[in-house]
Amino acid sequence: MKRPLIAAALVAAFLAAPALAASNDFEMAVTFDRANAETPEGASVEYRKIRAEVVERCAAEHANFQVGQDLATTLCTAQTMNKAISAINIPALTEVHAARMAG
Repeated sequence: MKRPLIAAALVAAFLAAPALAASNDFEMAVTFDRANAETPEGASVEYRKIRAEVVERCAAEHANFQVGQDLATTLCTAQTMNKAISAINIPALTEVHAARMAG
């Protein structure tokens, strides 16, 4: 019973290592309509646009990963979105992001 668990843990650690070691210390400019992002409906539209740009950039940053590329891209996207939404600092956009993260 212990051997399969140990093997599974080792495989998980091996797959996660590139994602955790990845550098997400890059800067990127995102395009959005500030006035549109001030309304709840517009914030949802702008959030999707920003997220699409972030996903594309994170996928490009981790394109050379042989193993763990999806995990690295997912982690990068989450971290970069947190930073971007915080930096933009528009309440309606922050609410959309919080709702997305909650469920």
